[in-house]
Amino acid sequence: MTYRFFVSPWIAATILVATSNQVFGEFGFDFPSVLNSAWETDDGGDGEVRLAADDTGHLIAVWQIGSSSSGNDVLFSVSTDFGAAWSASETLNDAGDAATDDDFAPVVETNGTGTWISVWGSTNTLGNTIGTDFDIVFSRSVNNGETWSAPASLNPLADNDSQIEIQNDQFPQIACDKNGNWLAVWESTTQTGPNAGEQIIYSSLSGDDGLTWSVPVEVYRFGPPSTTSGNLRLVNSEIDEWVVAWVGTDNLDDSSDFEGDILFSRSEDNGATWSAANAINHYATVDGTDLDYAMDLASDGSGRCIAVWNSGHRLGGLIAAGATPCFYSVSTDSGSSWSNAKPIDPGQVGGGDVSFRPSIATTGQGDWLVAYHSRKFNDPSGGVDIGLTRSTDGGSTWSETALLNGAYATVGSDNNQHFIAISASPGGQWAIAWSTSLLPGGSISTDAEILVSVSQGLDPVLSTANQWSLYH
Repeated sequence: MTYRFFVSPWIAATILVATSNQVFGEFGFDFPSVLNSAWETDDGGDGEVRLAADDTGHLIAVWQIGSSSSGNDVLFSVSTDFGAAWSASETLNDAGDAATDDDFAPVVETNGTGTWISVWGSTNTLGNTIGTDFDIVFSRSVNNGETWSAPASLNPLADNDSQIEIQNDQFPQIACDKNGNWLAVWESTTQTGPNAGEQIIYSSLSGDDGLTWSVPVEVYRFGPPSTTSGNLRLVNSEIDEWVVAWVGTDNLDDSSDFEGDILFSRSEDNGATWSAANAINHYATVDGTDLDYAMDLASDGSGRCIAVWNSGHRLGGLIAAGATPCFYSVSTDSGSSWSNAKPIDPGQVGGGDVSFRPSIATTGQGDWLVAYHSRKFNDPSGGVDIGLTRSTDGGSTWSETALLNGAYATVGSDNNQHFIAISASPGGQWAIAWSTSLLPGGSISTDAEILVSVSQGLDPVLSTANQWSLYH
């Protein structure tokens, strides 16, 4: 079968099981747990994990697992005590999937009052009710993950998408606002007609808690040779307002190059219409062939949004050759405007400092946390560690980067081919999950597994690096 994630032979990770309540690394994160309860007997690698949390202790993880004998599946596990214990992992996609069906890239979100929705890409025809191409399917739980509905097509036109330009739907994202509106976005690639080969981002709205979904609305169309990487993100920035961001190679009518920038579009009417696309990275028109990639996005739901990403841009020579820092940009007006990009840790500007795939989350109450794969810590094993940095002032300043995986960082390296999943409850609890294959001193599995570590409250005493004047 074809796996939709890759685990390099030299990429593996750190840790594992020790005495409960023992501090694992920085910020009070505990020793991680293996999410897949069948990890010792499965024959596929686990990856593409995503997390969601509410304020009553519920934490749900969804992830993708490959197999040497069947298609990819989507698994989930539920914690009712914010990570102290986890349910046995179960399959979320249709148990009647054909062996060759692929289910991949799952995402999960909650409205905070008991409803959880997971969406993912699938080739399952759902009993021949939709096409054989990739489609977006979803499953709902209205009892905090105890039971889930049978997978259904999110796109109401999926049974006829061979006749329209909504084909090969992949890489969905989903979010919910404070009024209970749900919005989903995804990427499609047209297969037929005069525009065959074009990529299009679509959105669909549900106003009935995910029971039904609107006819898809076009968010943005990429005219060849422009493309998108499948790195979509969606946030609810304020009531009725949404921001979609993506990594794309569109030149925006000659206003930027084709090398890859961080692009976005906004809606102020619950996804009925979308603004023209623009770039978050302020240097998009002058960065030549410098590549921007691996983006994540979070919002506090009150107008503040923060985007983080990797970049090859040197910021006018202030970043040394060979360094790959994580950049960030802040919007205080629901994505209408964005601050100039800066490295989130000024210590990353030296040669040899390499970071990968930053992820960001917020409690919505002023606390923000970024996690990323990093070589900043001079791991003697040559491995990649997980760095954390925190802001308590809306992204104006950030703490010095700390190490999540503590003393175990010297054992191996985490899997930097995947985004780290990070989620926060409004009450200030945090969870981080990532893909790994090594334990301290030995192998955890012959394939990759998902580990999760939680913190019941970040250490409030943190040093702050305030060196941003260098990059204004």
